[in-house]
Amino acid sequence: MVIALFLIMHLPLCAQYVPEGKVYTDVQTALHADELVTALNLRNRELTTLPAGLEDLTELKFLNLMKNQLKEVEPAIFSLTKLE
Repeated sequence: MVIALFLIMHLPLCAQYVPEGKVYTDVQTALHADELVTALNLRNRELTTLPAGLEDLTELKFLNLMKNQLKEVEPAIFSLTKLE
């Protein structure tokens, strides 16, 4: 799990993926969007756990969780199978 967390937290450093379309910065706003949500930037939010509803954004291709206080990977992250 520690390795997986390291990879998730440092993925943007390894692969310079540039999301297409709108990049959302809040899970609740993304959940209520009229369009398909494929990018979510939660960088530097002082998160200690994943936000509620994140697992419902199943079309996400880009998720930035850098510079947060996450200590472990929650199972919800593994439902986001389209992340690149």
